[in-house]
Amino acid sequence: MDEQMLKNGIYYTLNMFLGNKFDIPKNPKLLRSNWYNSPNFRGSYSYTSRKTRPEDRQHLLEPITTNDGRPIIQFSGEATNRVHPASVHGAIESGYREAERLMKFLKGN
Repeated sequence: MDEQMLKNGIYYTLNMFLGNKFDIPKNPKLLRSNWYNSPNFRGSYSYTSRKTRPEDRQHLLEPITTNDGRPIIQFSGEATNRVHPASVHGAIESGYREAERLMKFLKGN
């Protein structure tokens, strides 16, 4: 998929869900990575080493928040899934987890 097609898709999706509350920029700057073609990663996935502690994965899935608890950076991806790491379904589940976390925050729960 070329960059303009990706930008159009992102704009369409954001505008569909958020356009009535936010002014969505039509052609924003896009920073895109391509893990599969990267010579350093080639589509890699996470794994635990012998030095990994059980609580390390827990630290990966905790968002960075402001002093009042507002999430400003949330982490998802298979590396943050305690039950299904190193898998596509683990990555998808983690995305749902973070979306739910954000919705809870926005609803004030």
